[in-house]
Formats: sequence, C-alpha cells, structure tokens
Amino acid sequence: MVRRQVHDIPPITARVIEHRLAQRLLTAALGLIMIVASGARIAIICSPPPAQVAHAVDVSTIVGVAMWVAIGATSAVLIQPARRVVEQLVQAR
Repeated sequence: MVRRQVHDIPPITARVIEHRLAQRLLTAALGLIMIVASGARIAIICSPPPAQVAHAVDVSTIVGVAMWVAIGATSAVLIQPARRVVEQLVQAR
C-alpha cells in the first residue's frame, strides 16, 4: 500500500479536507455546549427543595440564555474559516 505524503495532496483536495474538518469542529463544539448546558439545567431543576423551585427555574433560564450566547459566539468564530475555504474552492474552479 502506498501512503501519500501531505505535500502530494492536490490543493483543492486539501481545501475540501480543511472545510470538512472545520464543519466537524463546529458540530462537535455546538453539541458539547448543548450537552453541558442541558446537564447543568437538569441538575439545577432537580436539586432544590420545593420552596426554591421558582428560583431554580429562573437560574435554569439564565443557563439556557447563556447556552444560546455561547452557541452564537462559537458559530461566529468557527464559521469564518469554513466560509473562507468555500470561497477559495469557488474561486479555484
């Protein structure tokens, strides 16, 4: 079996690989944010005594809003590299 060296990969293929890597990173980051926030919200809602349920719901809502802010910030950072790769692919054709 012949293994290809990194410098043997055509530039267009390298860009496609870079784009796919950026998409996987974006998906993994967003999934991790949602899983962590959901776990925190479950822990917050399930742990308080009955007299403090209203406060727990308020805190859980704040965690939910923080999750959406984190998703927006992460998307803004990670979508830019993918956009550049797609633009390069379109220009290369």
